[in-house]
Amino acid sequence: MLNFMITPLGLEDQLLGIVAAKEKPELEEKKNELIIESAKNKKQLKEIEDKILEVLSTSEGNILEDETAIEVASGLNVCITGDNQRNLLRNVSL
Repeated sequence: MLNFMITPLGLEDQLLGIVAAKEKPELEEKKNELIIESAKNKKQLKEIEDKILEVLSTSEGNILEDETAIEVASGLNVCITGDNQRNLLRNVSL
């Protein structure tokens, strides 16, 4: 069955994946790992956004004095720092 909805860019990505898998399977494996990691990061980002919105909507008074908001912000700082370190390492390895 042919899918006539494919775009030239999508076809190029598929063909590049096939060639890379045959010539350098370790690159294809790394690409797949990065895709999975990216999906996990997007899920984590959505959870963080939801948590921030929840804290902002339920906070009363000064947000800077709200202990829950401070805990959420501290947790975000750890997540962001870890992601930045991974991104720096990823850019260096490319």
